Amino acid sequence: MNRRNFLKIGSTGAAVLVAAGPLFAQEADEKSSTDKDLAQGSSQLAVNTEIGNNHGHALALTVDTVILAMQKARVDGSVLMNIQGQSGHPHSLSLTLDNLVDLLSLGTLTGVSSKDAGHTHAVKISLVGV
Repeated sequence: MNRRNFLKIGSTGAAVLVAAGPLFAQEADEKSSTDKDLAQGSSQLAVNTEIGNNHGHALALTVDTVILAMQKARVDGSVLMNIQGQSGHPHSLSLTLDNLVDLLSLGTLTGVSSKDAGHTHAVKISLVGV
């Protein structure tokens, strides 16, 4: 792994994920100038959620809650996210540590909610730059 990710608290108190530069100076010397420029920068991320065939359901996530969910999933094996929102019936989304790692590394995650009230919902979670 050439870069490491860490949590940085911004001036507004909001948590943002920052991609850090190379771990060792030697790695930077081996990279092209374009890669070096990219490694020096950082990107702030937000979390976007979409729920298919939605009728009032919501999943409010931030990078901070994703990190907390990772910690819980590491201990418990998975984390159950409530997506009921303003709907009159519940649904949840079960996420494993592997799911959350995929979200952070690939930038997107799709899943299916629990079956409640006779149906399920497709759920897409994406990281977007701000």
